[in-house]
Amino acid sequence: MRTTSVNPVANEWRIVCLTSVGHALCHIVELAYLALLPAVMAEFALTADKAALLGVPGVVLFGVGALPSGLWADRRGPQEALQGYFGLVIAFSLLVYFSSSPVSLGIGITLLGAAISIYHPVGLAMLSRGCLNRGRAMGINGVAGSLGVATGPALGLAMATGWNWRATYLVIAALSALGLVYALVVRIEVPTVDVARAATKVDKPSPRRFAVLAIMFAAMLVGGFNYRCMITVLPSYLSRHDQRTKDSDSAIAKTIPVKTGEAGGRSAEAGTPEANAMVAMAGTATGTPTVDGNASVNASDGTPPAHPQQHGGAIVFLVFALGGVG
Repeated sequence: MRTTSVNPVANEWRIVCLTSVGHALCHIVELAYLALLPAVMAEFALTADKAALLGVPGVVLFGVGALPSGLWADRRGPQEALQGYFGLVIAFSLLVYFSSSPVSLGIGITLLGAAISIYHPVGLAMLSRGCLNRGRAMGINGVAGSLGVATGPALGLAMATGWNWRATYLVIAALSALGLVYALVVRIEVPTVDVARAATKVDKPSPRRFAVLAIMFAAMLVGGFNYRCMITVLPSYLSRHDQRTKDSDSAIAKTIPVKTGEAGGRSAEAGTPEANAMVAMAGTATGTPTVDGNASVNASDGTPPAHPQQHGGAIVFLVFALGGVG
């Protein structure tokens, strides 16, 4: 194991901060366009179906692109891959901002979807390899992602109604620029060996841990169905209620992922992989994202050390590509 020349505690918190910014940004980009559909329809004289269709390739690449992103990150290292992630989000956000036709807008949104596919396999690898308190780190990171889910549509709606829908992508580019500066300036070291696994002196995952990994893959697939249903179906259901009930239910829907994401991380840190697998599956069945923290930790436990980003890419593929079919 390569020893780190920076304070391990400080290094761990830097990893948590950087990956949390990346996670929030990822879901802001993913969901901002949904709130911009009416403004896009008005500017380009598109029907709702045609405006929505422009975003479909990006959604597909968000999930499918995680597999090649994981392979690339395994070759180049998670830090370089994350820097590339922030840089590409900046470039493609500006491409969307300057789009002059539905075609150029569709190209920009599609490329943004491909760019954000980089985050999850890379972020999971950095957290699993560089954090000794992995459950806590995954929980905090999950909370950041949930905040991004809540912020993306809100940002798009605020820009579209208060200024111009294109300004949404200026804000996204600015946020990504801050993340890129942080990634370039702040010194972070990601060990070549999983620090948590090294601390427990486990050289190779046992067959039982691979079984846990298989369970986690199944949980993440079902969780992907649940996630996409919450994003696409739940808003339509709530819109049939009166505004007071809608606001109340929306607040609950946004609060539960934040709280249970942290709880999932804490339970993953405290329990055994087998017990956490059952908690994760129960969380998926009941619609709560404790699966995020549990699955991420247990997947890293069962992942061969040489290929962390590849397995992270597989998890994201299951959640956002196959799970998105739901």
